[in-house]
Amino acid sequence: MIEREESGRNPGSPDEALVKGLKEGRLSSFQQFYEEYSPFLYQISLKMLHDPMEAEDLTHDLFIEVMERIHQYDPERGSFQAWLAVLSRSRSLDRLRKKKPLLVEDIGGLYRSQASAERTEEKAIRRLEQEMAEEAIHRLPDLQRQAIERFYFGSKTHQELAEELGRPLGTIKSLLRYGLKNVRKQLSQVGWLEVTSGEPKR
Repeated sequence: MIEREESGRNPGSPDEALVKGLKEGRLSSFQQFYEEYSPFLYQISLKMLHDPMEAEDLTHDLFIEVMERIHQYDPERGSFQAWLAVLSRSRSLDRLRKKKPLLVEDIGGLYRSQASAERTEEKAIRRLEQEMAEEAIHRLPDLQRQAIERFYFGSKTHQELAEELGRPLGTIKSLLRYGLKNVRKQLSQVGWLEVTSGEPKR
């Protein structure tokens, strides 16, 4: 329940003070939350749903859900912005699942170049996508990580990787295939990517 109680700002980052205010039910914190994050959540929803009216409707639903679940937010597991982004993407996927199956984006697509005129909210989304993908890649077994990094971001060929890593060509292809599958699984578990219909959902 939101109270109209006002108090001074707390030390720490702006998001830390904002989250504390939301947990305490301050009206001023909710207003700040809405002003600062409604464009961000709307852009994620619109990107996923491709429907302005549905994206706006979902954004309003998200604000209600955030207020109900704010005590579940754990800063040790990531930034407040990342938590909101995952929640928004997850709820967008829930709506899309009711309409049609989804295909997983190739991990390389998370690093595609963007136009300089891209809006601030969209840039933030791209940055979060890249950060989450990078974290997933860093958690891969060593050989899978090396193969993914050198193939996708080092522009190495299969043959060059085989020579550099001292592995047969078939092994290199398997490392890339299982490495990508591993990354997709990690991202799907936090709600950032949907798995393909042939893979188990957790």
